[in-house]
Amino acid sequence: MWYVCWVLGVFLACTFSIIIGLWTERFSCFE
Repeated sequence: MWYVCWVLGVFLACTFSIIIGLWTERFSCFE
């Protein structure tokens, strides 16, 4: 079952990176 945790970890990492990227892009636009 270790691969389930690995897939979830990669999915969360990608999701957070996308959210952070969108947030920083919006923030820089407002700046």
